[in-house]
Amino acid sequence: MAKEIVLDPDGDVRIVLTQREPHTVAVISSKILSLASPVFNILLNGPFKEAADLKEKRSSSELYELNLPEDDPEAVIILLRLVHFKAIESIPLDHMPLSLERLAFLCDKYECTEPFKFCGTVWLRDWLEKYPEGLLFPATLAIDDVCRLLVFAYVADLPNEFMALSWRLVMFHKGPIVGQHTQAVPLIDHPLLKQDVAQQIDAKRAENCAAFHNSVMAPMNVPWLTLDAGCFCAAKAIGVYIAKLRAGGIMLDDLEFSNHTFHSLLEQHVSPSFREHSCSRMNCKCKSDLVHVSAADYSTMSMIDTWCSSEFWKETLICLDCIKTGGVSKAQEKCRVRHGKS
Repeated sequence: MAKEIVLDPDGDVRIVLTQREPHTVAVISSKILSLASPVFNILLNGPFKEAADLKEKRSSSELYELNLPEDDPEAVIILLRLVHFKAIESIPLDHMPLSLERLAFLCDKYECTEPFKFCGTVWLRDWLEKYPEGLLFPATLAIDDVCRLLVFAYVADLPNEFMALSWRLVMFHKGPIVGQHTQAVPLIDHPLLKQDVAQQIDAKRAENCAAFHNSVMAPMNVPWLTLDAGCFCAAKAIGVYIAKLRAGGIMLDDLEFSNHTFHSLLEQHVSPSFREHSCSRMNCKCKSDLVHVSAADYSTMSMIDTWCSSEFWKETLICLDCIKTGGVSKAQEKCRVRHGKS
């Protein structure tokens, strides 16, 4: 027996959703649905059989039956409840990524993104609160979930949430986002994305990896005085430093950090321990080297703190407006989110 949901007691259309048993039926207003979706407006009021059948049913005070066999019933009911100003059952956080991706398909198909602006923002912010920014990410964050939510943020045109999600993808994806070993499979060549979002986010990850690699290499590029003379303090410290990097799986020749998430790189970053290897001689050049390493430590920690701040990803990660306009919005200063170079 079909489950009937009456969203408008005076409705003139019965939406029949037949993708799953038992079938779901919703009584709705064609006028409200037409205002929410230009596709439904043309279907129900244009030169089509459906419009003619609806008009005939109205004249006899009967409900016109509209079958939507291909659409996800849950997503359709959420859409219908929303446009009819009815309460929407909360979407469990664990089910939210898949549910919102299905809604994204529906929004795109019926060109009805506007009704989801507010609710979509609330849903995504609820989910994002579970995974706060910075280094305190839970290890259970699923890349598939981030990708599906990114698709919804793209389709629903939510720039702030899109930027926050893209930062989490950069932080938690292991290795390059685009390539043979990508974890972001739902994002690659997604039918709802008109631009190559994965490629642009991957380019930002590559920029961050290059900057991180420079910070890792910084101790080797300082003109240490005891690298090949004196008490060899710098030589010992650099040797131990490289050993610690290798123990953490950080290979100095791997510019893409293929076996790491950016989050794990920041968590296990190490600095050379020069003080442990300095000698007790008053006039040894290692005393001057200690001044260099203190400055290097401060610079490295400042860089890590910057990477972990929300202001950093707002300034550096990709902007949804820039993606959709090919950078024109930035040039014209029309981006809805303030950011640096995209």
